[in-house]
Amino acid sequence: MKYKLLLIVFALSSCSLVMRVAFGVKQPKVHSTEYIQKAAQKFELNHFEHFSITEKGFFDFYKSMETYNIRNSINQVIIFNENGNLILPKDTITCSGQIDGFFSTFRDSNKNLVLDTVEFKDIFGDSVYQLINNKKYFSNQDKKPLFVLTWASYVGKLNETNTKMWADSIQNKVHLGEVNAIFLNLDLRENWKF
Repeated sequence: MKYKLLLIVFALSSCSLVMRVAFGVKQPKVHSTEYIQKAAQKFELNHFEHFSITEKGFFDFYKSMETYNIRNSINQVIIFNENGNLILPKDTITCSGQIDGFFSTFRDSNKNLVLDTVEFKDIFGDSVYQLINNKKYFSNQDKKPLFVLTWASYVGKLNETNTKMWADSIQNKVHLGEVNAIFLNLDLRENWKF
């Protein structure tokens, strides 16, 4: 199981020499909550509340990416509408300008695919919990769209060029109360038994 996890992580983080040198991508290691908090500060990911994922949730998440055709990347935005259904943009979101444009169209089913049978629990189950308070699981209580921004310390500067950029783009919408957003850390954790 350990080797399967490492294979998934290497495949998703593109660990070539260029990625390691230019972007600071490292081999994934097991980290504590304190280390992850420091990494979040380093990459200036302080816009929204931070959550983590359980070991089972980690594997289930990558299975669901394949099942529901979600982009296969550590740094990504996963979007749920106000009914909690998964929204899949027909085009990949790769820059902040695309996110700004996406805001005006993310409710438009002609421009995005809404999987009305797939909800947050189908992708993450009960595996998403507060980074600091490991006992409190995430639940989107209000009827607002939810943007889940994923990141991991081992992908280095890609957290700044992707996740931070997306967070910067949607921060104002969150503060205006139009949408909700969370950070979801995908680092390997000390309490996992792999």
